[in-house]
Amino acid sequence: MKHDKLYSKLAKIYDVGLYLNGTKKAYDFFVKQLPFPESKRIKVLDAGAGTGQFTLAILRRFPNAKIVAFDLNENMIEELKITLKNKGLTKSVKTFIANASGPILHVGDEKFDLVVTCGVLEYVYPEDTIKNLADYLKPSGYFFNSPVKDNIFGKLLGTAFVFKPYSQERIIQAFTSCGFNLLKLLKIPIQYLPASLMKEGYLFRGNSSRL
Repeated sequence: MKHDKLYSKLAKIYDVGLYLNGTKKAYDFFVKQLPFPESKRIKVLDAGAGTGQFTLAILRRFPNAKIVAFDLNENMIEELKITLKNKGLTKSVKTFIANASGPILHVGDEKFDLVVTCGVLEYVYPEDTIKNLADYLKPSGYFFNSPVKDNIFGKLLGTAFVFKPYSQERIIQAFTSCGFNLLKLLKIPIQYLPASLMKEGYLFRGNSSRL
């Protein structure tokens, strides 16, 4: 796949790009909106974690969190492993290679308080992947998705990274069809340019028809 080869080449400098474009700070903003006490030992599934910047943002806010972070790209996961080792966080995060659209064998029957997808659903058929990941969510759990906006900036990013962004309506419909309710639509503060032009966040929770 073209995008897999691209991410393999970019893995070692990927975090630099996230810092320079404001995405790293945007992730901290998103994590502050999550409805958990900071001391809670939340269990998180970071699907398509890449180099793990959202995982690290969660641990900055929730130091007792236990996270399972996986990605389809081996090079990206290797960079995450290096970062976790350097920061002394290997006991807080379990990492492996897997596909968000298929069975996650390393997880088994484990259930999570929160499932996270950041820049993942753009590469898949959303309903299938959301439904697959929802199976690993506790009945009272939350699903956070941070997509690329369907605007001129998002389309340019999609051209560079070989994907096509979905509209807000398409994303919300994909989640509601899988039994989720939208709790919050999160706009990134303007000071986090250019990330605020390209990214946003959605916090969902399962409704009674899914539970």
